[in-house]
Amino acid sequence: MWKRFTPTAATVPYIFSQPPAALANARIRPWWQRAMAGEEYISTVYVSAITRQPCRTQSLPIRDGSGRIVGVLAAEQRSKPATLEQMGY
Repeated sequence: MWKRFTPTAATVPYIFSQPPAALANARIRPWWQRAMAGEEYISTVYVSAITRQPCRTQSLPIRDGSGRIVGVLAAEQRSKPATLEQMGY
């Protein structure tokens, strides 16, 4: 007998990270939670625990043909610090 699987923030696995992340449970992160709630997410700039460089995370829900959320696609984008010239000084 087949049981229909309905993914939730608690059941969708964390599958891939490049470079490898020490994050075993992405479900605690805002980017995961917001995407699983059906929202696109862009974080503020922060220092990555993996690369130790300024970055931001973007995420969005992955939906099946019926529109049901079945996963999350997230990417960490490196961000270069602004120069004084770029800030108008």
